[in-house]
Amino acid sequence: MLSPLPRDALSTDPPSVPPASATSAPPPAPSALPEPSYRPLPPLTPSRLFSLYMTLAKSRLSILVVLTSTTGLALSPYPTTVPVLISLTVGTFLTSAAANTINQMFEHPLDAQALRTRARPLVTRAISTPHAALFALATAVVGTALLYYGCNATTAALAVFTLGLYAFVYTPMKRLSVWNTWVGALVGAIPPVMGWTATGGELWPTREQKERFGLPAWLPESRKVTIKVGGRPVEEIEVPEGWATPSVKSYLAKELQRRTSHGAAEDEIPLPSIALPDAHIPTLYVAGNDDAEPREVEVTLLAPLTLAALLFAWQFPHFNALSHVLRSSYAISSYHMLSAINPKKNALVALRYALVTIPICSVMAPASGAVTGLFALTSLVPNAIFARRAWQFYRRPRDQTARRLFWDSLWWLPVILGLMMVHKNDAGWLQGVRQSAAGRWVRDSQAAVVYRDLSRWARGESRVEEARRTLELLQQERVRQDETLEQAKV
Repeated sequence: MLSPLPRDALSTDPPSVPPASATSAPPPAPSALPEPSYRPLPPLTPSRLFSLYMTLAKSRLSILVVLTSTTGLALSPYPTTVPVLISLTVGTFLTSAAANTINQMFEHPLDAQALRTRARPLVTRAISTPHAALFALATAVVGTALLYYGCNATTAALAVFTLGLYAFVYTPMKRLSVWNTWVGALVGAIPPVMGWTATGGELWPTREQKERFGLPAWLPESRKVTIKVGGRPVEEIEVPEGWATPSVKSYLAKELQRRTSHGAAEDEIPLPSIALPDAHIPTLYVAGNDDAEPREVEVTLLAPLTLAALLFAWQFPHFNALSHVLRSSYAISSYHMLSAINPKKNALVALRYALVTIPICSVMAPASGAVTGLFALTSLVPNAIFARRAWQFYRRPRDQTARRLFWDSLWWLPVILGLMMVHKNDAGWLQGVRQSAAGRWVRDSQAAVVYRDLSRWARGESRVEEARRTLELLQQERVRQDETLEQAKV
């Protein structure tokens, strides 16, 4: 027989709860409470406002754009002035700032989702969207006006096109297709062309090029541009042993002084005899160059296109390596980046364009006439290092190899652009360096002699032909000196 349940077990009343004072600790003191995550924004002082504007403009990226545009200006054979340089740099920076600001205006809801972009001014509401829009409008208008009035209409039109392509095509395309990277690379390729057009350079083929390639007749034509390279004044010619005098001009000056002191007539000054050894004709080369007389080199439309192609190809190893490290952030923000979708193919694209830079530097650049053929050789060293790093990234697409490729891309670009400046095809370029003691030591070194001999062999010339050209220069100098003496007597 079952025993009856206790009366308390049949009760439906809730169990009694002891008072809170008997079971819980006293509430914490106010000083022990956690601090709120919200903090009021500091006031917009002039210095803080300037800092926020620079963040909207992505100042480091805009400075890089300015540097690439000045490369096109420096490589152009057209003359330039300081006002043109200032207009180009300031105008390019302002239009780039406008494009970057509009980019952040469109993307700030997505920037709030990624850790690396959630501190941007529009995300933190440090600046309102209308405020940013007024900043973008002001920088776009002022920058375009500087390029239009300080440079020309072509440069201003290229800047407006670049701004529109970046802000209104590339920015929304980042959420639609992986081809946004190619559009962004095209945006980065235009600034060097702006530097070229700022000096008056044209972007149309010449009449000879239209006829050579069968281009339509209605296409506009640009004028042919040639520069004189090589050759030096006769008084700077160095004469090795076997020649009677170092130069006609120095001989005439000394002879004139000697004869005048003895009462001789000026027109009796003889041309110095040039004695050649019987065994061979000695080498006579002009200081700083292997040519005894200047020659004309045509600078073609390939010059700005070379710079554009170089910047276009460089951006893929540079950006693809960076995007590989940031692929999780791009995936969180729903950006269609190749690094987030297919990391191996992303590394392959980086390798492909790193290899493309080699023919651009070694074939396209010398063929443009803007740089000498020596650039094709000197650029091989940094290009080989760059390609090797891209190959390592392709073999092992890891964060470590991506970072190494990214940092190599940062030094590779200024090195290549600096080499282009050193090897610029300009007759007056580096004249002072060539005349210095270091320049003469390099010129007289065995390596320089071998290079000059190879250059003569490539052109089908010999030392005898060079000596004959030098004799002609000496004779021409004598004629000029006779004319100078006649004018002095008059």
